[in-house]
Amino acid sequence: MYKILPQLENFIRDGIVTKRPVPISILREKDVRNYPYKVLRELMMNAVMHRDYQANMPTRLYQYDHHIEIMNPGGLYGQARPENFPHVNDYRNSVVAEMMKNLNYVNMFNHGVSEVQDLLKENQSPTAEFNVNLVTAFSVIVREPEAAETMQKGDHEMDETKREMSDVLKNVLKEITERQRIILELIVADPFLSAKAISEKISEKTSEKTSEKFTVSDRTIENDLAQLKKKGILAREGGRKEGKWVIINKKE
Repeated sequence: MYKILPQLENFIRDGIVTKRPVPISILREKDVRNYPYKVLRELMMNAVMHRDYQANMPTRLYQYDHHIEIMNPGGLYGQARPENFPHVNDYRNSVVAEMMKNLNYVNMFNHGVSEVQDLLKENQSPTAEFNVNLVTAFSVIVREPEAAETMQKGDHEMDETKREMSDVLKNVLKEITERQRIILELIVADPFLSAKAISEKISEKTSEKTSEKFTVSDRTIENDLAQLKKKGILAREGGRKEGKWVIINKKE
């Protein structure tokens, strides 16, 4: 078993789990996975630990288009009942459970289910569906993020924003500096940014590229904003604290 468990981990990590970047702003992306690795690992390790080894049925992992079902022989055992799951646990295979705990494959602290649900929520996935009413088997279904359609819609809206931004930059590129271009991109992502916040973001962005500490003063950003307003590229709606920036698309 100690030889199979690392292979199982590698199969989950390399053969099942995938991720893709999802834009959350014009300058930021977030990786979202079809299934969190730790979730599938936890569920599969629990299946190996709790299965009925006297049964001929293998532990199964079925991968469908948008969900995975894990099933192992042997229902709830001992003190564990459908009415107290997952708060009460018991061990059918105490020797196997102790061995897997010593090898750090399980924790045996009865926190696995709650951790699985938390990780799925963090990944924008539906909660895991446990079927604890089967007499001779135990199954759980994990689904891909239900935000998939929202993400696709978000991708489309982000593409539209980028195209609009591209038009704005194309029309004013000869009139602005590189720093002013970055300022406009930041404002598209968040029109409520203050000069101080813009200064901090540009400093962070520059430092990441150069690996050196680089600071743009608030006064410099305020001067850039004033120039963009003077050129008719940028306008301010509302007061200094509660207002927002509006980019004006100057047509050729």
